[in-house]
Amino acid sequence: MILDEVLGQNGKKGIVIFGVGVFGEDFCKRMKAMHYGELLCFCDNNPQKQGEVKFGLDILSPTDAVTRYKEAYFVITLWNHTRAAKIQLLQLCIREDKIVIFNQDDYINAKDMHLQRRKDTAYEAWCKKYTGKIAGLKDRFRGKRCFIIGNGGSLTIEDLESLQGEYTFGANRIYMLYGRTWWRPTFYCVYDLLRIRMIRENLEEIIDASDYVFTTAEFKDELPEKYYEHPKFYYLNNVKKKFFPDPPEFSNDASKIIYDGQTVTFMATQIAVYMGFREIYFLGMDNHYSAELKQDGSVAYDQNFKDYPDGMGDIDLKETVIPQIELTTLSFHSTKKFVDEHGIRVVNVTRGGMLDVFERMSLEDVLEGNGGICDAV
Repeated sequence: MILDEVLGQNGKKGIVIFGVGVFGEDFCKRMKAMHYGELLCFCDNNPQKQGEVKFGLDILSPTDAVTRYKEAYFVITLWNHTRAAKIQLLQLCIREDKIVIFNQDDYINAKDMHLQRRKDTAYEAWCKKYTGKIAGLKDRFRGKRCFIIGNGGSLTIEDLESLQGEYTFGANRIYMLYGRTWWRPTFYCVYDLLRIRMIRENLEEIIDASDYVFTTAEFKDELPEKYYEHPKFYYLNNVKKKFFPDPPEFSNDASKIIYDGQTVTFMATQIAVYMGFREIYFLGMDNHYSAELKQDGSVAYDQNFKDYPDGMGDIDLKETVIPQIELTTLSFHSTKKFVDEHGIRVVNVTRGGMLDVFERMSLEDVLEGNGGICDAV
């Protein structure tokens, strides 16, 4: 879809961008670069972002945006839940012909299409050069077991320190716990833009602590070029596809592609499977937060729930997106389907939490050899 062909001269009457995430920011930058249309504001369902200003535009609630700019065109720039956003606007009495869903493979005008295709060609060439490195890890750990650590509030230092001699995956801000434990992950993963920006100042500490560091090629420009060929660094071709209400795809070849599932755990699991692990344990995978964005745009709060382990702080909704558990749960269902079809066992050893897609065991039983089938390191 080319936006200019859909809106024509009407696009100059004013546009509201629905969604202030990475995709919405990119759309805004491209609109400004093309000098196309009049951008009026952002609107977003995250109440913590409403009232802020981004790129000179106010961030309003959808209701306030409709009240202020009822005659505008509303361009939805969300990875998922686009249909729900459209229904929300229709319920606010925005005409259907005033609502446009802008997808990641759409363009603003002919010039934007030319520029984006050039970028895509350059990106594909970069990926061809750098993302195949992980092929050297294919089945390196065949027949072994590993633990993929989530940063849920149920995770304890004692649990981490019980994993001596195990292959473990850590992710995102897990490094904030390093000062309280000798434990370090074998593998470290980070895949979304906001998290990458958060960890940049601590990157050397992260690299020193782990044997392998995995991230996504799409945000390569957020990191210094010296990491392109760093022996511990592995860049992956992470592909974002809208998948709701169906589960996302699960990659069977991480050297070529991995799929986005709205959680770094999905990335780590695809990597673990590719490297040959046959028994995978989830720990600290609570799959619940004190604030969660629902499909209809509402935010559900659970003030009694602890988002992160002690020492990692609370969730900051101004600095991140509101978790969408409906989406992450679908990625777990995708994992379940794939591993069942390929004879791989995934077990949830989280203490409590709300992830009930997989069989459960206690961490103690696994470490004592009750019910496991694979060896540790």
